[in-house]
Amino acid sequence: MSTNPQNLLTVTASSSIQGLPYANEVNVYNSGPLEAPDLSYFSDQGHWYIYYTSTSAGTSNQSYVIESDGGDAQGTYHYKGQICSGCWDLSVFTWIDGSRYVMYTNGGGSLMISALSDPWTPSGNAVAIAQRTQSWENSPQGCCIENPWAVIHNGQLSVLYAANWYASTGYAEGLLKFNGGNLLDPNSWTKVAGPVFGGSNSSSPGYGAGTAALFSSPDGTETWFAYHAWPENYFSGDARDIRVQRVSWNSDNTPNLGSIDPITKLEPLPSGDPGGSFGPQNAQTFRIANVSSGKCIDQLGSTSTFAPIGQWDCRSSGDPNQQWRLSDQGSRFFGLTSLTSGQCIDDPGGMTASSTKLQQYPCNNLSPQSWRFTPLGYGQYKLYNQAGGLIFDDPGGSTNNGETQQLYHDVGAPPQQWTLQQQQPY
Repeated sequence: MSTNPQNLLTVTASSSIQGLPYANEVNVYNSGPLEAPDLSYFSDQGHWYIYYTSTSAGTSNQSYVIESDGGDAQGTYHYKGQICSGCWDLSVFTWIDGSRYVMYTNGGGSLMISALSDPWTPSGNAVAIAQRTQSWENSPQGCCIENPWAVIHNGQLSVLYAANWYASTGYAEGLLKFNGGNLLDPNSWTKVAGPVFGGSNSSSPGYGAGTAALFSSPDGTETWFAYHAWPENYFSGDARDIRVQRVSWNSDNTPNLGSIDPITKLEPLPSGDPGGSFGPQNAQTFRIANVSSGKCIDQLGSTSTFAPIGQWDCRSSGDPNQQWRLSDQGSRFFGLTSLTSGQCIDDPGGMTASSTKLQQYPCNNLSPQSWRFTPLGYGQYKLYNQAGGLIFDDPGGSTNNGETQQLYHDVGAPPQQWTLQQQQPY
């Protein structure tokens, strides 16, 4: 469930979590600028519901719900009603007695909860159950406490939430624990000393981690969570990744999210997930085109070691200067071998400095030559270098033939986005 650049609500489905980044997004609804969608299915209703926030310029955030016309999450939807005003980040849950509740942030200052008489109708007044009372929750920007997500384990209700400024090292997950009694009574809730996941750490493998959303493995034996994080301590554009990790449980049945795993770690599949072959594969040959310039990564015809890696007008004839064969280096990293020189695209000496120019060098299966193709949707990828921890980049979105390509901070911009066009070896 996501929004796309055209402000459409989209739903993506796959038989395996591994296939989600490669699956086709289906547009299900369009209602102007949108954000923070939440997709829920209620078996007693036989329908899917999407809760979302409208962010039209000049107005406060307004949050609504739409209902599927049938039982297909990727089918058509119709409008059902407004849930709240001046709010965002809605999520819903069903308590053990069958009653249903919606939670959200009210202007970024409070976490709110309200009973629902049905999936689209709040019942009674919303109640604030948490504010920013711990030092880590407060940011110089004055925002926010947001993204509540309820989880019930062995009868214990917990609410995960995110706090601080989203584009900062301080953004992290906190935890509320329900102590019994009335869910709408603020005194029924205790805030755990936090953060419980993420937060300021100069050596973290991810920054600004938040918006945890829990889900079960296909066979129901495991609990996992999805969250977003910035890959480095550099907050520009929107370069956040969506990641998943497994949840463990504390002795009081509250969730233990652990610590942020490195982006280079290849997580096991959730139990019962069938897996499959998705995305680029070993020994395939591609022409790689930049979304911004429209030009292709080019070996520039040189067979010399240390020769620069550039770009050039894409040639449809299958020119080997623009053909790159993938070699599997493990953990979904690949080497990129030129069919002209037989050498690999290389980060010189494993440099970690932004603006490092890329070169060709004899293939050695080491991390400066290891690239992970991270899917972005719409058939696009970003290429992450294992040694440098940076992204394959067309400097400034240059359209010049021969422009030497570089490594740069991940800024989530078109000069760092690439399409793959599979080739038959020349």
